[in-house]
Amino acid sequence: MTSLFQRLEPENQAQRARDQALKCIDDIPPVIINGEDITRDARNLVKGQIKELHRFTLVSLQPRHGQSLGGLFAFFVEISKAKQRYKARIKEFKSATEHIEYEALQAIEREVAKKFSQD
Repeated sequence: MTSLFQRLEPENQAQRARDQALKCIDDIPPVIINGEDITRDARNLVKGQIKELHRFTLVSLQPRHGQSLGGLFAFFVEISKAKQRYKARIKEFKSATEHIEYEALQAIEREVAKKFSQD
């Protein structure tokens, strides 16, 4: 039973890390222009990347022949690597979202200025 617990625990940690990463993506506010979230496609892409990284991590967590306590340590190293990858994707998405929002606001300001200059 202990062996099963040891095997499941790293996978549970990997699942929690993935869920936290997905929540971070969901917590980044959308950029709404004309009633539409212009970051929706990018958000879905990043979520897909996180899910793919999670699948890769689960494969990495599969026990290899002859693993023992060192193998358990390797599990936690893999989870730590996955968390770093998730953080990088979240940071990239947040930066891209901020850039998209800035560009959208600039476009709106140009349109408003153009409209005022025409009047």
